[in-house]
Amino acid sequence: FLPPCPSPRKCKAMNEQQVERLAASPAPRVTREQIDKRIVDITYTVLSGGRITTCQIHLDNGFVVFGYSICASAENFDKALGEDLAYEDAHRQLWPLIGLLMAESAFHKRAIATAAQRQSGA
Repeated sequence: FLPPCPSPRKCKAMNEQQVERLAASPAPRVTREQIDKRIVDITYTVLSGGRITTCQIHLDNGFVVFGYSICASAENFDKALGEDLAYEDAHRQLWPLIGLLMAESAFHKRAIATAAQRQSGA
């Protein structure tokens, strides 16, 4: 998860620096590509007279994450922008969830390896 950036140019520079720094580390990490591979469907719905856009991201395991965008006035509604913002809101929620799955998988692999070592040493 990255904090909001003050400007797109500064945000891009921050992201590039972070990617370079992370690339130097051998530790496993969640990537946008990993998340995107898990997405099987995306559904958008406009609610409340065109002020609220929801995005439902459906994952391969059946889990669904919701994102929202809300404009202050229906006169400001822009369908494409609303969908983009709602998608980013939903997608941002996937990072810690996929991270949890990755940590859980690593935990189970370590537990199996430890159990196998105990059995072979007994």
